[in-house]
Amino acid sequence: MKNILSIILLSIYSLTVVCQTDSLNSGPAPYDTKSGKIIYQFFNGIQQGQKIVIFDNYGREEKMISNTIMSLNIKNSERNAGDTIHEMIIKKAGFMYKINLDDGTGFKISRSETLPLNLDALRPGQVIAGTDVVLDRPCTIVEVFGSLRTWYWNRIPIKKEVIGTSTTKNVEEYAVFIDENYMVRKNEFDIPEGVKIK
Repeated sequence: MKNILSIILLSIYSLTVVCQTDSLNSGPAPYDTKSGKIIYQFFNGIQQGQKIVIFDNYGREEKMISNTIMSLNIKNSERNAGDTIHEMIIKKAGFMYKINLDDGTGFKISRSETLPLNLDALRPGQVIAGTDVVLDRPCTIVEVFGSLRTWYWNRIPIKKEVIGTSTTKNVEEYAVFIDENYMVRKNEFDIPEGVKIK
């Protein structure tokens, strides 16, 4: 049961990738870096793949493109089952768009405003578990209810891992590339042409 709950918890975090907050343009900025591009690898016991995240306006606008494939419970296994799933999530201007890039359909939902991560006043259940360096960038490690650790660089999560039993210790997500000088295109956060939003 704990394994299932851990996977669900990570799935929720994975859906938002680095989109920890849903602040609108009028609210406080989620991140301390204006814009960038981050590539992640992830493995949650039943799926593995890659995610590309592009953000601007200090995290108020974000786009995530993921390629996910079912795995055989072996990290980095070349033996996989099922088709690769291609998805995109765009967050901007009070809305989130989730798009299936395989069939060109998607849906839009409203975004609720929440406060960004504040390392000086953590939420209930959160504690600082230490510091580390990931891709030459200093990180603060925040642990949530003793089950999930997240490495934050400039308040951007660049590594996550579920902790606990041996069956969940390999559930993780981590950045493999960070471009702080990425030039955000004018239409970066537009819905792709031909996609039908329900």
